[in-house]
Amino acid sequence: MVGLLVLLLLLLAFYQGARRATALQLFYTVGCLLAFLLALSRYQEWGKKIELYVPYLSVNPETRMAYLASKSLLT
Repeated sequence: MVGLLVLLLLLLAFYQGARRATALQLFYTVGCLLAFLLALSRYQEWGKKIELYVPYLSVNPETRMAYLASKSLLT
């Protein structure tokens, strides 16, 4: 009898968890789609504002840049 009660409680918990997880996953999916559509519609406008904060590398003949050989990266 106790085993049956435990089994029913486990089934109830599984059912409630499945419902909550489905609702939560739907919420996350809708949020992700909305964020994607917002980014798709506003990326050029926001990109112009953000580019002021991203420094560009100014390369000219006097610039001294050091490159690592691919051999030294894996050793």
